[in-house]
Amino acid sequence: MYYGFQNLASRSLVDDVLKKVNGLKPIADELGVPLSQLAIAWCAANPNVSSVITGATKESQVCLETVILGT
Repeated sequence: MYYGFQNLASRSLVDDVLKKVNGLKPIADELGVPLSQLAIAWCAANPNVSSVITGATKESQVCLETVILGT
């Protein structure tokens, strides 16, 4: 019997994480960047991180100018 991923996280945990992520939206708005750029910048600013690997599926999603400048 296959159960998939339904047991990995409870609904309350998912809701809690989403609430925290949505709480970052005003910060991204204040900085004038999408939430995705804020997340990548936060990861890249960590001195223990040498590279940020994203789940891009299109070449346009990995264009450095797009990621950093939002152009």
